[in-house]
Amino acid sequence: MKIYTFNAPIDTKVQLLWSLRATHRDLAFNNFIAQTNWTEVNTLSTCDVAIFPKKAFNPETLAFERSVFEAVKEANNYGKQLIIDATCDSDKPLEIPEATILRFGLYHSLKQNYEHECPYWTNQKTKAQLESLPIHPRSQKPSVGFCGTTSAAGHYFKIGKTLPTYLAQTILSKGSLARKFDIRLKKE
Repeated sequence: MKIYTFNAPIDTKVQLLWSLRATHRDLAFNNFIAQTNWTEVNTLSTCDVAIFPKKAFNPETLAFERSVFEAVKEANNYGKQLIIDATCDSDKPLEIPEATILRFGLYHSLKQNYEHECPYWTNQKTKAQLESLPIHPRSQKPSVGFCGTTSAAGHYFKIGKTLPTYLAQTILSKGSLARKFDIRLKKE
């Protein structure tokens, strides 16, 4: 398979591209890459699939990468499939039906047919660091864990902060009032 990466830098944050790099590659990919026939090509016209070289949302600030629209237009001009990595804590809608968008933590009711759930993974170095942490004995009192960043107040999170609780719960409950608020909310 020939993959075009829009000249992605070596230190790209797009996880799909980690496996293509000849250097600075995570060791976890070595066996997988040895069994595949992937090559990175230099032109969009000769590729089988294109991968946008940046995350659609900055992982730290959740700012949207506007240059994604230029890549979509360019891929469409050549009739090539474009994959966009939008895996982050943002729940902001990303309406680009011409591309394949990878996300995690999708709201089932908001998922579009061009969005695909992508599992989160981390590199071997982080995995080793996490595995080296001591496991504490189980306590009598349960503890609550949190996954995600505290700075990522999602698009729909603001509803709960700005409206009275009963009204926010009604809007976010996917009922008829919710659909009036946002037509993408579907009845299940």
